[in-house]
Amino acid sequence: SGIAYLTSDSLLFVSCKINNPNGPNRNGRFKKMNWEGEIIWDYYLPQEICIPDHDIAVLPNGNILAICSETKTQLEAISMGFNEIDGDVTLDMLIEIEPIGDSEAEIVWEWHFWDHLVQDRGVQYTATYGNISDHPELLDINVRGSGNNQGISDWNHSNKISYNANFDQIALSCRHMNEIYVID
Repeated sequence: SGIAYLTSDSLLFVSCKINNPNGPNRNGRFKKMNWEGEIIWDYYLPQEICIPDHDIAVLPNGNILAICSETKTQLEAISMGFNEIDGDVTLDMLIEIEPIGDSEAEIVWEWHFWDHLVQDRGVQYTATYGNISDHPELLDINVRGSGNNQGISDWNHSNKISYNANFDQIALSCRHMNEIYVID
């Protein structure tokens, strides 16, 4: 099992590992349990959506925020302005899962680091080109975290997510970047 959270109405939300016969276990199973320990919702997130990793946050409406990772090809990364990479790039994203029934869910919101990048290498990478100091809300593509493949394979590696209902903000810590991000 992964991390579990007990809500004020005595429901336990659990992020679990999936046993993978072809390799290491991976996250991707989400459960909601009542006070008696009965599983009242059990959902397996399809790997095609994303691969959950580490923490979740339970929202006031009962939905779940989950940290996931997604992989882009080396060609996709280079076309965005990533510099000096030798392979695919894996970076984080967030999803909001709305539990439905006892075993289904709908993804009602997504947020991708991929959509919040900036670089000043060249205007030919128009999707991400800009003056980095003018865009503190974006991440510099060519800053390397401490992951492998020159800090690219596991680029930001988010470990913890938290939701602040008072400000309607998400806080996210990224181990390889040594930074905390706030998403409004």
